Amino acid sequence: MENEKIKPEKDEAPQLQTLREKLAAKRERLASQLGTVTKNLEAVNLALHLLTEPKDHGAIKRSKKSEDLHVSIDELRNLTVAAGLFLIARRNDGIVKIRPTRELMEKAEKISPGQKGSNALWTVIDRSGSFERIQRGQYRLIGDAGGHNNSDRPNNPVVEFSMERNTIIR
Repeated sequence: MENEKIKPEKDEAPQLQTLREKLAAKRERLASQLGTVTKNLEAVNLALHLLTEPKDHGAIKRSKKSEDLHVSIDELRNLTVAAGLFLIARRNDGIVKIRPTRELMEKAEKISPGQKGSNALWTVIDRSGSFERIQRGQYRLIGDAGGHNNSDRPNNPVVEFSMERNTIIR
C-alpha cells in the first residue's frame, strides 16, 4: 500500500481550482501594491538625491545667470557685440560680468563658444576704453554716457554709445 498513488477525489478538484484562483488574485493584488511601493521608493530616493546634491547644476546655474543680466537674447540679436556690452552694463548698474555675458552672447549667436568668446569680449572691452576692471571677470562702465577720456590710454578716444542709432560714436 505504500507504493500506491493517492488519487484525489472528484469533490476536491473544484475546491482546489477555487483556491488557485484566490491565490492568483492575491498574487496580482500584491504585485500591484509592490509596484506602487517601488514607484514611491524611487520618488523618495530622487527627492533625497536632489536635496543632498550640490546646488550648482550647470544648466540651472547658466539660466539663472542669464536671467540676472536683465537682457533678453532677442534684444542682443539686433546689436553688435559692443552695443550688447553697453546695454548689459547699463541694465546692471554699470557692471559687466564676463561669464554670464559670454553665455548670453553665445546663446544670441553673437560670439563663438568657449575661450574665443571670452577673448572677443575682452577685446571689445579693452578697445572701447569705456570699462575699468574691478575684479577678475568683472568690469565697470566708466562715465555717465558710456564714455570717458582715459589719459593713460591716448589711443582710445572718448567712446559713447547711441542706443537710437545702435552705433558707437567717437
